[in-house]
Amino acid sequence: MKKPENHVITPEIVAPAGSEESLAAALGARADAVYAGVSGFNMRAGAEPLDMTRIAEWTKRAHDAGAKLYLAMNVLVFDDELEEAARILDRAVGAGVDAVILWDAGLMDLAREREIPLHLSTQASVANSRAAAMYETKGVRRIVLARELSLEHLRRTITATRDRGSSLEFEAFVHGAMCVAVSGRCLTSQFLYNRSANRGDCLQPCRRSYRVTDMRNGNELTLDGHTVMSARDLCTIDIADRLVDAGVGAFKIEGRMRDALYVKTTVECYREAREAAVAGTFDARLASSLKNRLERVFHRGFSSGFYLGPPDHDIAKEEGNLSSVVRSYAGRVLNYYPKAGAADVRLEARGLALGDTLLVTGPTTGALEFEANSMRSEKNNPVEASEAGNVIGIATPERVREGDRVYVLDERN
Repeated sequence: MKKPENHVITPEIVAPAGSEESLAAALGARADAVYAGVSGFNMRAGAEPLDMTRIAEWTKRAHDAGAKLYLAMNVLVFDDELEEAARILDRAVGAGVDAVILWDAGLMDLAREREIPLHLSTQASVANSRAAAMYETKGVRRIVLARELSLEHLRRTITATRDRGSSLEFEAFVHGAMCVAVSGRCLTSQFLYNRSANRGDCLQPCRRSYRVTDMRNGNELTLDGHTVMSARDLCTIDIADRLVDAGVGAFKIEGRMRDALYVKTTVECYREAREAAVAGTFDARLASSLKNRLERVFHRGFSSGFYLGPPDHDIAKEEGNLSSVVRSYAGRVLNYYPKAGAADVRLEARGLALGDTLLVTGPTTGALEFEANSMRSEKNNPVEASEAGNVIGIATPERVREGDRVYVLDERN
């Protein structure tokens, strides 16, 4: 993070990279940093499997784009895994990763031996300045604060740390899924399915509906609310200026299991909000406009989390995605013609028409959204629509690649 002359900190935008498409989307949207996890040692076991060879490739891509890459190793580590963890850290040094996100004390000790910059995960639940000071003595350079902090508590922790002359940085979650458990430390999935949340393998049973049975007489009650333990998604776009004012050094976006369009949209929106907040031009009109954009991508309803007080009524009303826009798969890119600025697309699952909003995603393309305003048949004749099974030429505003997937975005009914 950097300090302008007016001493207002410009927070980093830290984006999730759970897949190569999401990495490309984050970098294309100009995230300041991305975070990714190596297989077996991060809190999103369901994200794209990665070994350290690919982490090295991703780090280079991030650095080439002027961004940083943080390696997430924010899980409990068992004794028989320490040697493998040490090997990963050795390779992280060679890959040039900018920091490691962790909270296991043994892993922290291994990372300190290798002089890797340490970012403390929210799993550590740091909620006060004395805890922050203790971790600083262990070599921690940045702390991802506990999710249970209010804005006032967050401000006090940061202010007290600055007042003692510390350069410790603070990161806060600004958007994405929230867990019903304390800072995400949950045993429900482990108890029910032997899939540990603290090992990155949560099946999210909290997102489901439940029935309570009276063990004496067998009477049953379906709990009020479809997902009684399922929290809404965090969205702080309305208070981005207050987070900047509190001194937050990094805005963290959750979502390594979400798609490239989500990553692109959230990075763009929070980057715009941050710039306005730092410049002193942030207002309710901008916040409303950005929130409308955020509603277009995956969410379970929005909540301000604990920032404005306990989220007593912030339970999701429905299971799954409540985005205002839904996507449907159309086909794949066959070729791209740079001079024409157009691509051949094989329509596999549905047809297209002029005026459709299209989304093209791919490992290098990231997420490209545009309106279909020029289409041609295989015989190079202009057409207004085409059906599944055809190959169609489509003008694109930017380069796309062979194998990229093409979707149509429609307003949710």
